[in-house]
Amino acid sequence: MKRRFLSLMLFVCALFSVNAFAATPNPMDMLQSTSDQMIAELKVHQSTLKSDPDRVFNIVDRILLPHFDMEYMSRSVIGRSAWMSASAQDKKAFTPAFTELLTRTYASALASYTNQTVKFFPIRGGYEGQRQVTIHSEVIQPSGPSVPMSYILLLEGNQWKVIDFSVDNVSVVNNFRAQFSSDLDQGGLANLTKKLQEHNSKLSRQDAIQGKSNVD
Repeated sequence: MKRRFLSLMLFVCALFSVNAFAATPNPMDMLQSTSDQMIAELKVHQSTLKSDPDRVFNIVDRILLPHFDMEYMSRSVIGRSAWMSASAQDKKAFTPAFTELLTRTYASALASYTNQTVKFFPIRGGYEGQRQVTIHSEVIQPSGPSVPMSYILLLEGNQWKVIDFSVDNVSVVNNFRAQFSSDLDQGGLANLTKKLQEHNSKLSRQDAIQGKSNVD
């Protein structure tokens, strides 16, 4: 009985050791795979992207959003103080409203796809043992200068999730935080959420891919 118990304990310890020293997944693999899949679909449907907004939204929902931590991004755009003082109900209502706004913003950019490609650069300092990394890339355009993009990713369990990204050195999180500050000051998170919900319901998906997703 004692031998069996010791054998079982050794087996459990071995499992923990394997998990403890398992290689950290490469965040570059996730971004490269996501980019390749997205571009492949954009190329196939390029002629109908402007006229078929549901297809563009489907690409965002199915390929991009699963790799974003929208709850984390929601907290970030609101700011620690405003988020902590908001009710659980207001927090729960804000996240899907903000997700829809971000989806519309991304859909607008993808609908304008004209054979751009993406080049990723090696991760400075590597990623092993890190919980947060920044990956730089550039969008190469057929005509015109390349556009720098960078992604901040957080390791959650065994998956990397995007918690912010920058276009031409402008952080999306910081940009939305600046847009939202006035509404937060005037009426808190409930006021901002109501405005986003009204904005999202007022504009159609066709309006969104025409670039009409900015919140006034």
